[in-house]
Amino acid sequence: MRVLFLAMPPRSHLFPTVPLAWALRAAGHEVMVATAEDCLVATAAGLPVANVAPGLDIIEVYRPVIQRHPEIIQPGHPAARDLRNVALLFGAMNAALAPGIAQCARQWRPDLVVHETFAASGGLVAAMLGVPSIQFDFMLADMTGIPEAVVAGMGASAELNFRVDQPAPPAAVLDVAPPSMMPPRTESWAMRYVPYGGGLTVPGWLMDEPGRSRIVVTAGTTQRGPGALPRILEILADLDAEVLVAGPPATTEGLGQLPQNVRAAEWLPLPELLPSCAAIIHHGGAGTLFAALLSGTPQLLLPEVVDRFINADAVRARGVGLATTIDQLDAGMVDRLLHDRAISTATAEVQAEIQARPSPVQLVKRLEALVQV
Repeated sequence: MRVLFLAMPPRSHLFPTVPLAWALRAAGHEVMVATAEDCLVATAAGLPVANVAPGLDIIEVYRPVIQRHPEIIQPGHPAARDLRNVALLFGAMNAALAPGIAQCARQWRPDLVVHETFAASGGLVAAMLGVPSIQFDFMLADMTGIPEAVVAGMGASAELNFRVDQPAPPAAVLDVAPPSMMPPRTESWAMRYVPYGGGLTVPGWLMDEPGRSRIVVTAGTTQRGPGALPRILEILADLDAEVLVAGPPATTEGLGQLPQNVRAAEWLPLPELLPSCAAIIHHGGAGTLFAALLSGTPQLLLPEVVDRFINADAVRARGVGLATTIDQLDAGMVDRLLHDRAISTATAEVQAEIQARPSPVQLVKRLEALVQV
């Protein structure tokens, strides 16, 4: 069986799909990842990758949409909380990748297509080739109608490149959300979230037990500057804790003089880092959120755009952490995150929910049945 995986940049949309690709390859199936830009790091996971848009620049793809709708990136604006505006951005991204995806699909002829929700051109590939597709949801949000909105945002490129005007409905939707945080859809297949941290080297010191409570601070894989990190570190400077800042060099190099209890560690693999941490403070991205839930780590979210507000609301409602704005963040909140028994109990409960779900390996037989392998 040949399985084509589609993921739209940025790489945070690719990472959740990697363990399923591993499971299929381990079962003897062929896998290809069709993507571009920073998602080409799928090669570090040992996966074959088709670069369907050489030279793609994410910012340039998004720029016309943001120029028309600047409100969608303004944190205080209602539009910054609406997933339909994410669909506008990813409509443009799917359109940019459409020629390469269509060509790859026609040449490689997959038997099954797996696409993350915002890579909605996967449904167009399925319709074009007459094969089943699987939609991979990796957020704590109701994604009903979002793939259709993405395809609508592609405009003429959808029909032009795929020779169909409507995506094929998915044969199933993979759902990694804990049931107590996001009620499952009736047509979804439950799957355990398995984190992938990007194939990074684990430093030796990370294996040692920390001498005091360790707090990791991260703004995710897409942060392109220090952002709010200096303010966060200022608040944590007097805390009796070891603070690690995990981020790409563009983030950590701009932090300047660090407080005595802070270490800038550049990017670290969260699956290996979080078990040693008492808490995590982050931007609210889905990958970081799920990694913290799986490790049972209390979390404090500082959301600024769209789905991150949805994640923050879900974290607050379930009691697995806190959420606030950078202006309202204070040391008392961090202290509560470290010592509130109700938060630690809730995180343990959700961790157990995730671990009880079927692993990607356990879903391979169901995927095979879709194409009668």
